[in-house]
Formats: sequence, C-alpha cells, structure tokens
Amino acid sequence: HGDTIMYDFMLQNTDPAKVMFQLDLYWCVVGGKDPVDYFKKYPGRFELWHIKDKEEIGASGMMDFKSIWAARDISGMKYGIVEVEKYNFDQFTSCQKSLEFLNEADYVIMPL
Repeated sequence: HGDTIMYDFMLQNTDPAKVMFQLDLYWCVVGGKDPVDYFKKYPGRFELWHIKDKEEIGASGMMDFKSIWAARDISGMKYGIVEVEKYNFDQFTSCQKSLEFLNEADYVIMPL
C-alpha cells in the first residue's frame, strides 16, 4: 500500500464502532512518531494504552508523558497496561518506581 504505515492502514480500514486499538506509547516514540498526533488523527480509537518507557516509567526523559496524558480524552483511552522491560533495579523495585512516578505525576489521571 505504497508508503502507508501498516498501523495507519489498519486504522483507516477498520470500523471504529467495532475495532479499538492499543497503542504502545514507547515504541510509537522510538519509531519516530508522536502518540498525540495519532490521537488527533484517529480520535477515540485508542481505548488501551501500553504505558512504557526505555527504563522505569519516567526515567529516560524521552517520553513526554505530560503531553500524552493531556490528550487522554481525545485518544479514547479507557485502560492502561504498564510495562517495565529494562530494569535498572530488581524487577519489583523497578515496578514500584514506575508506579510511584505515575502516582506522583499531577497530570496522570488514575485509576488506570
């Protein structure tokens, strides 16, 4: 389909009343895209967020979680799945630090 990104192709060719999407926020950014742009281009399609960072959530500085969270309503987000893939600490401490980041950020609307 030419230069169309497959993710966009699926969004463009599925019925929003029948198909929702999960966006992996981290891999969207790593792929050179802005999650907020996707939310604006396809409003209401992202009921599920995969909330992740390069390390513990909030540790890398590469994720603009404040802007992403500000676009929560337009995205259609209902649920979030939190993942820590690369640990700077033992896995339990890494998960705890990620949860603390989300709980302490004044722009994060909980519960997920």
